[in-house]
Amino acid sequence: MRRVLLVLGLAIAFIIPVTTTAAADWSMAGGDAARTGSTNAEPSAYPGFLWGTPVPGPVLTAPIVSRNPGAVWNATTYVVTGGTATLNALNASDGRPLWSSPVASYVRAPWVFRTQGGLASDPDHVYILLTEQNGVLPEWREVLSVRMRTTGAESWNFTGAVYSSAGTPAILSAPLLVRDMVVFGSGDGHVRALSASAGAVVWDSAFANPIPLPVTFLQTGDALVGDFILAEDDGGRLHGLDVNGSANGDQGIPDPPGSTGDLVWTANLGTTANGAALATPTAAFVAAGTSVLALHPAFGSTIWSQTLPARPTGNFALAGGAVVFGADDGRLRALNATNGAFLWVRSLGSLEPWLVATPTKVFAGSGTSMVALASGTGDVTWSGTYATPITRASVSENATGKGVIYAGTSSPDRVVAFAGSSDLRAVDITLTPITNPDVFQATVDASIKNAGDENVSRSFSVWVNDTVAGVPRILSNTTVPYLKAGDGFTVHIESWNFTAGTHTISIAAERVPGDRNPQNNAISFKFFASVGPPRIVTMWSPAFWIGLVVIGVAGIGAGWLVAIANRRREREAAEMIQARQEPRG
Repeated sequence: MRRVLLVLGLAIAFIIPVTTTAAADWSMAGGDAARTGSTNAEPSAYPGFLWGTPVPGPVLTAPIVSRNPGAVWNATTYVVTGGTATLNALNASDGRPLWSSPVASYVRAPWVFRTQGGLASDPDHVYILLTEQNGVLPEWREVLSVRMRTTGAESWNFTGAVYSSAGTPAILSAPLLVRDMVVFGSGDGHVRALSASAGAVVWDSAFANPIPLPVTFLQTGDALVGDFILAEDDGGRLHGLDVNGSANGDQGIPDPPGSTGDLVWTANLGTTANGAALATPTAAFVAAGTSVLALHPAFGSTIWSQTLPARPTGNFALAGGAVVFGADDGRLRALNATNGAFLWVRSLGSLEPWLVATPTKVFAGSGTSMVALASGTGDVTWSGTYATPITRASVSENATGKGVIYAGTSSPDRVVAFAGSSDLRAVDITLTPITNPDVFQATVDASIKNAGDENVSRSFSVWVNDTVAGVPRILSNTTVPYLKAGDGFTVHIESWNFTAGTHTISIAAERVPGDRNPQNNAISFKFFASVGPPRIVTMWSPAFWIGLVVIGVAGIGAGWLVAIANRRREREAAEMIQARQEPRG
């Protein structure tokens, strides 16, 4: 064991801000190598349904995403599903299934598959850790299987040492990708670092107790202090290992293959850890029992400890300067990462075992709802309710740099994606009467707008109808090829002869996938047309953010016009109609 007490390192550790750089892609359990549960990809303020793909069983792992190599943006999403445990690969853009394979097929007789841990991925591979048993004997071992992105075929595998257990071991570990290595702990008590490209052992550190949880990478950014792999054993200890297996601090020079990883420090947590540690340059955060502790990265000594009224569950999420986590009392809590003080507490009633922090929000699953909270205050800023709970979720960046929420649902079992949404709204109908002594004639301008935060990237139809006595007549059927977020489109009909009587002009936009509020896609405008003395009667609808406009032009034979606005308020279910009775005489 290396015992280097660096006073300089201690000072440096306390002046580095309590932050870490989140990744854009959720490429491993916990989002990144530091298991921060955070991403710099910001989803929409109003996430809309993007796609949903059926999978062969319940989603057991948070979807992970890696960008494919090449100049054109593309990415692959991976999940493990239950029932017959299956590894699934989907196209991240549209959910199209790419391949799937039963995890049991990765095991060779007489060994049989028993359970799987988590996933990690890079542009060309997905890494899965699984536990197998020697038939019915009380002999177990962990296997790391590395599969090709394109086909799911095995690239290489590594098999750990055999160990004994009276029952199925609770190995919930997951591979960690860092510095061209894949690092993982297992039930045989080893923490191993392998070459990510070929599987050769870079270093191997053995402990007396199993390592059942995912290991974490702690990067201090200081060559004197070094960078660490954090490994929690089932005896209530957290071990700090030099990431390079070096006995002389982190000099950036990896040890030769087969060397032994160097143990730098061990911290006694008092009880078994609840989940993977979260790391920043200044501290390692770990939940143990009903406490959350912050440990010094260079020594493992306690910086602060906070006792809670309930046991933390699920993963940590780093939200700015706060450590956020759920607990078995259904509450989310945020602690100041520097001193452990409570920042906020929010009761959600029930919690799914996942959290995701983005630059401004914390996303959580609660019952059949997905909830977004302001990271600074814990106030709920958005909530979506679904048929079944969002059992697992993650956030990754899409081709335009915006966040996409990838999630697992049940009944039916699906992987779904939520992204920024378009919001096609019919916003305006304008009639401009044309002077004509014989007939009521007018130009018609009917407008829509994309009020959402995502483009409508597919073509859609816009209809303008004139309904008389319950019989609709199409005035225009226009195809709009594309509509950017914030842009509008107007259908212009140069002139139209209206028969005498009551008319209802309406505009409706075709419903497109992922549209936020399809009920806003249509409005109508009612008026009475008659040949006669010039008379203009105009009614406005100022209560709405865009009013209906009726322009009357006085002239011989222009007749008269009564306008009645009919518009839905945004987010209201009931139609609001202003009506004026037709005058007599």
